[in-house]
Amino acid sequence: MELPIYLISGWNEDRPVCKLIRNSYFPTHAHLDNTLTRQLLNVQVSACGNVHAGKGNSRVIFNGSEIFADNDSHLSEITDTHLPLLKNRILIAAGHYMPNKKDLALVNSNSYQLLCNGILMLKKTILAGAAADLLITINDVTVNGENPHAPTMTSDERKSYYDNFRLPNAYLKEIVALQSEGYTCSVYVVGENKLAERLNKIAGKLTTQGAFTQVNEPKGYKLNFDSRELVELAHNQYKSDTFFISNEAGIPGKPKCVRACTKLAALPYEMNYTGFIQYLPVCSRNALEGFLIGNRIFSRQYGHSIPYISIHHTRSCF
Repeated sequence: MELPIYLISGWNEDRPVCKLIRNSYFPTHAHLDNTLTRQLLNVQVSACGNVHAGKGNSRVIFNGSEIFADNDSHLSEITDTHLPLLKNRILIAAGHYMPNKKDLALVNSNSYQLLCNGILMLKKTILAGAAADLLITINDVTVNGENPHAPTMTSDERKSYYDNFRLPNAYLKEIVALQSEGYTCSVYVVGENKLAERLNKIAGKLTTQGAFTQVNEPKGYKLNFDSRELVELAHNQYKSDTFFISNEAGIPGKPKCVRACTKLAALPYEMNYTGFIQYLPVCSRNALEGFLIGNRIFSRQYGHSIPYISIHHTRSCF
């Protein structure tokens, strides 16, 4: 029996709606391609809009506490120490990648390493007696306009991509290997754009619950709590702007990845996990900001806090 791969296609109330996808066959080739890595890290601002792309220190964030890792061995020691605190049903997010529009079967070595790190943790978790599933997030956000020649997807390209969705071959190979080794788990996939759109849709509900305050000049929502400590942890500096979601034309507000990762933090709550682990590149400051803010928001909404480990180690997601 194949390991099930589910694409999160929407929400019914607060429950993710998952579509089973049929592409978990053994790939004919599974080589890696670093064209995007070479192209996008040699410009002043990368395709994802992150001025820090490819830059940062290896670190682990556990429930708001920051620990810097000296090397791979130290990183493993840190995560092993905190793993039992995540209890018995853990969602592991790993393999975050930007689709290669020229060949969707390919993926870069940085993202592949993120996936392999997550799979090793998944195996360790299952062998320790806990249940674990894998979550793969996709950097599918349009940056700098609807340009079909840019590496990021246009709206039409994104729709076609998910209508005919497939994971990169190197990822499928690792998932097939999990099955052949006898591990039982599910694999979930979700795009950043879908997560960010969902946060926009529930902004009114979150305002009622006290997380946001609606503003008119400019039109949108801002956080209704002091996020200074969270922003400092993510960026190593405080940014006083609390504006979070913009509904006004021409005003981007916070980057969409921040909003996407805010909604990402809700998934462990919505899917009844007891713990969450995510593997991200060292440059994922916006992503970490969003996740930390989202964890604060949804722990209040659900009345409890799910312990998490956020591991930042590889160079980039492309």
